[in-house]
Amino acid sequence: SGVVAKAGGTSFIQEFEDLIYLVSSKGVIAYTNKNRINDKSLIFTSVPSNIVSLIGYKEFFSKWGVGVKSFLIKNNKIFISFTDMPKPNCYNTSIIVADLNNIYLNFTDFFRKKECVKEKNIYGEFAAIQGGGKIESFKDNEILFSIGDYRFRDLAQDPKSIFGKIIAINLDTKKHRLISMGHRNVQGLHYENNKKILYISEHGPKGGDEINFIDFSKNYNLKFPNF
Repeated sequence: SGVVAKAGGTSFIQEFEDLIYLVSSKGVIAYTNKNRINDKSLIFTSVPSNIVSLIGYKEFFSKWGVGVKSFLIKNNKIFISFTDMPKPNCYNTSIIVADLNNIYLNFTDFFRKKECVKEKNIYGEFAAIQGGGKIESFKDNEILFSIGDYRFRDLAQDPKSIFGKIIAINLDTKKHRLISMGHRNVQGLHYENNKKILYISEHGPKGGDEINFIDFSKNYNLKFPNF
């Protein structure tokens, strides 16, 4: 099942060495060789993992808008972001990680916070699909991670909240720092290392989609740019 209503299966793909990896919205992880890409019948081989038990809540596999949000292969590890539920009916976006191999993926927590947005909250709105979740390589042994506002818009303007933000997470310490705020639902990130520019694509509520960028090559005085 997909994370978007009536969309069928939703998956994410990435090239790595001579393989193409695929991760479905509900946690199926598989690969195929790139030299088979033109085959009439493209067959993927699934990789067993502990992703079901680690995510740990049954709604992940049935609830609309909840699922895997993206994945990244970096330093021979696979990072997967997903809609997490740290408390009953209270959601955020998290990351798990495993050493990359094609035998068995033993995932552990990488970025899982207790802060969450309740389905029924004082703001009066909630959308699980509005969770962001894009992961991208960055500089200085960091990855970038987008977290949506889950339609609790005030949190995007709170620098102490993880919601409505793009953050950088250190791969060794797992500590994060704020890159930008005021986001609704960033689902596209690309860091151009040579130019030191971060490109950001973001869904609007009904049209009004945005493409923004942050130029890190210049004197960057805005501590927390607000989009």
